[in-house]
Amino acid sequence: MRGGWIQALLTLPLAVALVACGGAAAPQGCQPDEMTRRVAAFLDTFNRGEPAPLVPFFPERGFKWYVVSDAGPDGRPRHFAGRDRAATLTYLAERQRQHERLQLRQLRAAPDDGDGSFGFGFTLERRADDLSPGLGGHLATGKGSVVCATGAITVWSMGQSPEGAPTGPGQGAQTNAGIPGSAAGRGGH
Repeated sequence: MRGGWIQALLTLPLAVALVACGGAAAPQGCQPDEMTRRVAAFLDTFNRGEPAPLVPFFPERGFKWYVVSDAGPDGRPRHFAGRDRAATLTYLAERQRQHERLQLRQLRAAPDDGDGSFGFGFTLERRADDLSPGLGGHLATGKGSVVCATGAITVWSMGQSPEGAPTGPGQGAQTNAGIPGSAAGRGGH
């Protein structure tokens, strides 16, 4: 991304301390704390296990993809690639039936890069009835993009190798962003 990276250290319920690493400030509506709250709200909503409240998080137009790579209970690789909102919502409902919970561990955010979106990288803990932890535990890494004006998620991509080692953007990043006071930080309700 063209903008300077911002490292977000989250403490208490969504209170954010930010350290800018170069680049201009994010435009109105695309502030890191706003986008961080949006990502946390998505995780909180997902962790409640009800599919209908997830609909507003994904736009009908402008949605690009929701991609997940992991390993099933037998350790064999699985891959889901939702290229439209309907397929993604169906997938998320199935993950909720498997009691999947997502707990944010790290968030690395970059401000608007000129297209009105806010990109981020993340590390989270994934647990589900049908998810193999592999050798590296339950950690997964990924990236995403949120539309600044609406807060809609247009890109979500996360991976966890069959061997359990986290894969994806930001692997080995130095930022820490556990959210101790939110449901996203507690892994659900």
